[in-house]
Parts: sequence; C-alpha cells; structure tokens
Amino acid sequence: TTSLLAATIFWMVPVGPADSGEGPCQDLFSFTALGGPIADKGQGLAIFQLFLPDSVGEIASLELLIDGLSHARPGDLDLFLIAPDGAFIELMTDRGGVVAVTGVDLFFADSAAGVPSTPLLSGEYQPEGLFEGYDAGFATFVGYSGGGMPWLLLAIDDAAGGTGSIGSFTLFGSI
Repeated sequence: TTSLLAATIFWMVPVGPADSGEGPCQDLFSFTALGGPIADKGQGLAIFQLFLPDSVGEIASLELLIDGLSHARPGDLDLFLIAPDGAFIELMTDRGGVVAVTGVDLFFADSAAGVPSTPLLSGEYQPEGLFEGYDAGFATFVGYSGGGMPWLLLAIDDAAGGTGSIGSFTLFGSI
C-alpha cells in the first residue's frame, strides 16, 4: 500500500541573534505528512512521503515524530527513514512485542536514552540503528540539502497476523 502526501504543514522561524555578533541565526523547520494503513506481511509495504521545499538548505539537525501509531502486533514492524538520495536510518525493528497498541506517539532523536521496548509506549527514543551501531542515526543526514524530493517513512510488517496504521509523521530540524 502506498500513501501519497495528503497534507503538509510547514514553519521556519529564525532563532537567535542574527546580527548581534552573539552567534549565527538558525532556522528551525517542521514538516508534517499524513500517514495511512500498514498492511500485514505479504500484502505490500507502507511507504509514506514527505516533501521538503527547495528553500530548506543544508540540514544541521533532524528529529522525527511518528504520531498515532496503531498496530495489532507492534513487534512485527520495521520502521526506516529514507532520504531522497537513498540514505536511510533504522528507527526500530521488531520492538514492542505482541500487545496491541493504539495511538502511540514515538519521538526519535539521536540524543534520546534508549530504544522502544515491550510493551510499546509513547515516548522519546534513540533510532535503533544508532543504538545498535548499524548506522549514524540522524547525523547521517547532517549536511544534506533535502529539499525538492520526497523523504520516505517506510513501515514493513515482517510477520503475519496483524495490521495497523500511522496517523502522521513530522520531521523537525534546523538548517
């Protein structure tokens, strides 16, 4: 199942003293896209797209919120964030066990303390790829100019027996 971008919310705010000599002006951004259904194993991948505008310059930091995750067996899920050039990070793989969840909010940041556990609860987590040493986490995308092409949230259900959905997802960052 493929879900195309249905809605995007955007804001960029200058932060800090731009001309006071106290430090650089930093632009913060937040972009949100709607999620959709997550099919059971063998019934297709869930690929959710988010377009950053060309005006987003070189990325200095990035974080991700998955809002409203529901699944009959969250331990069946593998979640990845994929940049337009194919670079990706592992957010979580097979975490959360077999206890159904409804409306869970997962905030992923490199600075978080741990990875999602069982049972899967709303909270702030480190991307599993960074925690396990498989990838560099969101630092993978530092220096990347990510506007104009889609970023993808990939949700794979790798075991039969349950479906789910994602309400929305938001990229937060600075340039």
